[in-house]
Amino acid sequence: MAMEASLRRIEQALAATHVGPVWNPGRADVTAPTAAFHRVADGTVPGAPHFESFQLMSFEDSAGEKAMMDKLAKDEAWEPSWWSPSWFPFAGDHAGQLLVVDEQSGEVIEFMHDDEARPLVAPSLEAYFATVATRLEGGELIHDVRHGIIDPALRKKINELNGKARANADAAQQQTKETMWVVSVIAVVVAFAVGAAVWFEVFR
Repeated sequence: MAMEASLRRIEQALAATHVGPVWNPGRADVTAPTAAFHRVADGTVPGAPHFESFQLMSFEDSAGEKAMMDKLAKDEAWEPSWWSPSWFPFAGDHAGQLLVVDEQSGEVIEFMHDDEARPLVAPSLEAYFATVATRLEGGELIHDVRHGIIDPALRKKINELNGKARANADAAQQQTKETMWVVSVIAVVVAFAVGAAVWFEVFR
């Protein structure tokens, strides 16, 4: 079975950096567009790596997410191009982005909550996991304890941005310390001057 083989390859590729299982046991009662995945693995176990910021959901969470999105689409009269009733989510980043399977085409699409773009991620769910497995095995994706499964170039960019942010924060903190020192010196000088003026007035 192609899906089972791909998931096993992913687990083996992660074994060097992730201790413990990756997948929850599958469930046989799934009939949704994500059945190929959820029958083999009902999402990832707690603590398993995210897939390029996405956490793979259990079927129950996927169904709940779909119900919520379908209701929002109906209540707010969304265009089908924004959210299609044929989309079934299987992964999310907890910030509004979802990976969905289109029930009609079988394609994996990325839903962006703040952008009209709906990028095609893979031609099928099986192809998505097969590609992840191949990229992990070839080093195009790596498992970073902090960032999950990620492109090494993206990890480098994130680390560079974090380094710049820390440097800016350190510089701002140093500037604050220097400013406080100057203010303290001025306060001492002013206090001394006031004290001297009072003393002069009292004893002249």
